[in-house]
Amino acid sequence: MPPLPCSSSTGTPPRRPPQVPKADMWLFSIDQRNACMIARSYSENLKRKNKPIILLHNILPSLLEDPEFQDIADPGHTIFMEDDVTALSYKMKRVFCPPNLTLGNPCLDYIKHVIFPWFGKLEVVHTEGKDGNRTFASMEELILGYESGVVDSANVKLAFEMALNKILQKYKRGRRQA
Repeated sequence: MPPLPCSSSTGTPPRRPPQVPKADMWLFSIDQRNACMIARSYSENLKRKNKPIILLHNILPSLLEDPEFQDIADPGHTIFMEDDVTALSYKMKRVFCPPNLTLGNPCLDYIKHVIFPWFGKLEVVHTEGKDGNRTFASMEELILGYESGVVDSANVKLAFEMALNKILQKYKRGRRQA
């Protein structure tokens, strides 16, 4: 950290900003009025000293096809920071990602609001003898490729899963170092 400029003409050194402890932040959609209680209860169950900071954001849809008739206790409808590779793989098999349909596609919504802001791109690996791997630089480019069939739903789900695994692994490494 570079030295701070003097705060007065007498040459007294400026006050250094206080050390800020590492923060634990949670993202919730705006419509979840009980988010604070859920986060507090979760933190108490883990016996955490510091309570999490809660950030509210736009609503991400359920990952399942029919969220109206889902069991809210089923953890398959969302992704948790503590999910491991096996849990995430199980959830990705259940993700609703209708072929060539972009409107109401939760997989594409997550890619738009999580993957593109994080990585700035989406790398799609073709699993079946198609043209090879493809990198999409924007959501618009991905939507055009998805609607035209250049990339299919299985490959988009796989790319989504791989990107999420990278994010979760980075998160877990950071937690271990804290």
